[in-house]
Amino acid sequence: MIRIGEVHAPVFDAAAPWRDIRRDMEPLGLGDGLPLALPTRDAIEAMLDGRDPDRSLGPVPPLFGEASMGNLAYLSVLAGCRPGVLAILAAAVDAMLAPAFNLLGIATTTGSATVAVIVSGPQVTRLRFNPGGNGLGPGCAANATLGRALQFVLGALGGARPGVDMATIGQPGKYTFVCAENQEAILAALADRQGGADGADLVTVVGATGTIEVLPRVDRSASDILFPPADVLHAAKCAGRTSGETRPDDVDILLLPPELALRLRELGLTRVEVEAILAERAGYAIIPVVTGGAGIKMCAIPSWPGGSRPQTVPVAPRRAAPTLP
Repeated sequence: MIRIGEVHAPVFDAAAPWRDIRRDMEPLGLGDGLPLALPTRDAIEAMLDGRDPDRSLGPVPPLFGEASMGNLAYLSVLAGCRPGVLAILAAAVDAMLAPAFNLLGIATTTGSATVAVIVSGPQVTRLRFNPGGNGLGPGCAANATLGRALQFVLGALGGARPGVDMATIGQPGKYTFVCAENQEAILAALADRQGGADGADLVTVVGATGTIEVLPRVDRSASDILFPPADVLHAAKCAGRTSGETRPDDVDILLLPPELALRLRELGLTRVEVEAILAERAGYAIIPVVTGGAGIKMCAIPSWPGGSRPQTVPVAPRRAAPTLP
């Protein structure tokens, strides 16, 4: 039996009409206002792939429902995820439960923060995530449904739904917020930054307050490329605090398109040197992630100024996952 908070989540026959699904789901607060995939017993078991449904990763703030594998599988199916994604969702949940991530603060702030996910490693290709153009936009089922499933975890298990989620305005990332790292090693990948094995599957979670488009300056020297996003992120951090100040332990994310990453490599810079330039300019750490399609427009992602540090963890699949057809 799948238990979401204090209620038993309904499991349907494959032939169940949508009106019955909607009738049973809406009073439970399951979903995001968009149509849901049908949570059948076969689909949930396929998602679990032999995992123990009662094994829990822990309680999810702010109302502390259990992130059991059964609950995560149910919500993955509901969000429309393909089998094979549960390991990534579980890793993301594990990462966001780390104390330094401060999920309780993110889930209850009146600000716009939500949980963004960066997927890295061979799983990007294997499970057909989009590391290219419009990766934060529509069109890729893997990106869209993983982020949606994570939001279901926050709402159904954490209770961060209207009335508990106190966001004054919110943001569209509360529907889904997933991007995938470019696998061409233009700059060293996140796995190298974390000291992980080459080719490791990783998930990074970020307490993101939104996105800011940034252009490099004309000459495209290292400072022309890296100073504008550092300045924008510094300003966003200051604007998000009544003190108007940054902190040495702040960490933000910069999504860097391949064209600019190649330019930085041509200038002889390594990932370590790129991070050093960003940190010196901003006064705190900014992590570059290579992703996106053609073009030179960067995407700055400020982390929640209330205090949240991105977390990166390895993904542990149940068994060697097949490549999707």
